[in-house]
Amino acid sequence: KKIYTIGRNKIMKQVSIRACESYDYDVFRKSFEKMIEDIGGLGKFVKEGSKVVIKPNLVIKKHPEEGATTHPVLVRGVCEELLKLNCEVIIAESPGGPYNKSNLKGFYKTCGLIDELSDLDVKFNYNT
Repeated sequence: KKIYTIGRNKIMKQVSIRACESYDYDVFRKSFEKMIEDIGGLGKFVKEGSKVVIKPNLVIKKHPEEGATTHPVLVRGVCEELLKLNCEVIIAESPGGPYNKSNLKGFYKTCGLIDELSDLDVKFNYNT
């Protein structure tokens, strides 16, 4: 379903919302592809070859099935679309609590991002 909203500067923003029965990759991918199609593709918003930082909102160190953070399959879908545009993709986060490389790696691992994205050409930011 397409939704149009007005942003701060009274510019029309296009949003797509689709139901997804599960985070099984194949099930998710079908809904995600329809969402990308609804908005006209990511290439409409991101220049090919850009450097793109994804901040997945890892506010608490929880496993994906606990539903506390952005699901790693969704992050994977976004990364895959950006990689199709030859973008350099960086995952970056600054969760609460002690902020050091070890803690940050723990967040990425526990929240499922390291395992989910291990086969993709994406970088994790550990710069604290």
